[in-house]
Amino acid sequence: MAHQPQLDSFLPKYYAFNVVAKIVCEERGNMRLKLPTTVWRSLNIPDKGDYTAYVKGEVFKGRYDVTAGFRLRIPNMYKNLFHYEANDGKEIRIDLWVEDGIPRFTYKEYEEPLCIPSGSQPKYDRGQSFCSVCRQTFENRDRCPHCNRALRKKPRKKKYKSIICG
Repeated sequence: MAHQPQLDSFLPKYYAFNVVAKIVCEERGNMRLKLPTTVWRSLNIPDKGDYTAYVKGEVFKGRYDVTAGFRLRIPNMYKNLFHYEANDGKEIRIDLWVEDGIPRFTYKEYEEPLCIPSGSQPKYDRGQSFCSVCRQTFENRDRCPHCNRALRKKPRKKKYKSIICG
């Protein structure tokens, strides 16, 4: 009989699965995930540092700290990945683990995002469109999934057209 690998051989040394994280939207537009400090203690990581996140098909890095509870700060460019959750119950379940001394978390890792995180402008020539109400960029859509308005498929400024055509 061949050697059967056990589940423990696949698990990282420090992990916390199915943890409840509260989404907090601050007045200045910042977003963070707030977790119990007991989770931070179980992960055996420093007070402050960087983390890696796998959320709805996107991979990004952010910072965490434990000055007032265990907080994962979501970069502004990626906060629209939590759009529905922030408007609904404001609590999500994430999986946390430590790999090479860096905390990592997943949330709906294999789900496709409805919108594309965009720190600048949509790329209209690549098929992206923009909702002027929600201020979000989408790919291959005619209407906004949030407010059902028609999306802008070309820029308002005329100089953009002359750059592409000329």
